[in-house]
Amino acid sequence: MEEDIKGGVDTFMYSERLHNFCRNFSKLGRIIFYRTEYIPSQHSSDINSLQHWIDYISYNLNTKINNMRSRHPSTSVIVVGWSVSASIAYKLYLFNPKNIQCLILINFPTQTNTNEIKKFTQSQINNTHCPILFVTGSESSISKTEDIERLRNSLQCPTGFIRAKHCDDVLNLPPKYKLMMNIPQDIVDMKITEKISNFIRHHYCGDRIESTNAELSQNEDSDSDDTIFSTILLENGR
Repeated sequence: MEEDIKGGVDTFMYSERLHNFCRNFSKLGRIIFYRTEYIPSQHSSDINSLQHWIDYISYNLNTKINNMRSRHPSTSVIVVGWSVSASIAYKLYLFNPKNIQCLILINFPTQTNTNEIKKFTQSQINNTHCPILFVTGSESSISKTEDIERLRNSLQCPTGFIRAKHCDDVLNLPPKYKLMMNIPQDIVDMKITEKISNFIRHHYCGDRIESTNAELSQNEDSDSDDTIFSTILLENGR
């Protein structure tokens, strides 16, 4: 199976770490990376400018996906978005549901630009059918665990949720925990990528999720936390 992973990463992702993520994702399939020169802050005061930028990026990505699918109709497209780009990834799926087979939404913002709690409309819920994996740090300031769980519960499609304990908006483990646990950041990133890989393989190859005894189906997940490391936990949300 070949998957193309297309994603946008915000400007706080410096090049070395971005390279490590791309290297880990390359084990899953071919990567097509998209990045812009300008990415506004999530709480931009110029709402019209922000919306114009989102529409522009969505249009460009949609065109690239359509072109790729026309050349390789059997290829599965998995869209990966981080923070603001995670919102764009979901918007992109709603534009193009037939050509996108899976979403990986990392640090998905749970508030709107007007600081309101984000909710999926009934139309969005009815039109969302692909598997979605949410990934966030337990200390994230814009992707709150309880809000992600609420959004998941509103969806009818298969979903998963990975919480990286002690990690922030960019899934960084604070220095004190790195010292306490003797874990470098690249190991944290590798473990997160492994969990993403498990989710993808489960839905496309029929593999069972390694950390659970129950298969994910129609928005179900294991009740227990998933200990993948003796010193750091990546939890499966319910």
